[in-house]
Amino acid sequence: MFLGRVMAMFALADRMSDSGAAGYLAAQGKDFGLTPTAIRYWSLRVQHISGVLKLGFELALAFIVIAVAVGLAATIWQAAHAARR
Repeated sequence: MFLGRVMAMFALADRMSDSGAAGYLAAQGKDFGLTPTAIRYWSLRVQHISGVLKLGFELALAFIVIAVAVGLAATIWQAAHAARR
């Protein structure tokens, strides 16, 4: 519910011009019980979660690439040694 309110405020801020957006958001924030600090907190939290997820995906991709490289190296190794027999 709270996040929906924040998103609604950001949607309204996009429609406003830069000159009046700060005053408008301050007035709307009082109506919703939000403060600029709370909005910044949630923004930082979302950015942090996004960064953690990105790191997780990159680590998973790196693991997959390493696993494929090791498998390919093992296959080449076996093929090279099988030819000598």
